[in-house]
Amino acid sequence: MLTVFVRVKVKPNFEDDYVAAAKALVKSSRKELENIINDTYDNFTNKLFILHPSITKMELRICLLLKIKIPVSTISQLVCRTQSAVSMSRKQLYKKIFNKEGTPANLDDFIVSF
Repeated sequence: MLTVFVRVKVKPNFEDDYVAAAKALVKSSRKELENIINDTYDNFTNKLFILHPSITKMELRICLLLKIKIPVSTISQLVCRTQSAVSMSRKQLYKKIFNKEGTPANLDDFIVSF
């Protein structure tokens, strides 16, 4: 018995549509999280941008998750970065905000109390 497998493409751009839908879902979830944190913590995002206007999207995402005390191991999964990359971002953001060297834990403490 001879079996022949035929690959049928149901929709030409299915993968592109799927990826776009997944990105839209993640983006809306991030925006919803940002809105909840801003409502709960008196416009946290605005205060952060006043403190340092050049905070990147990734730095903001990390700060939002730190604010609600998400562990770094989970943050790394949520932002698709290694734990060491997230730690480096935290250290660099501390330096960006305070213009002096600090540890990732220094940023964490600041964000939680901010």
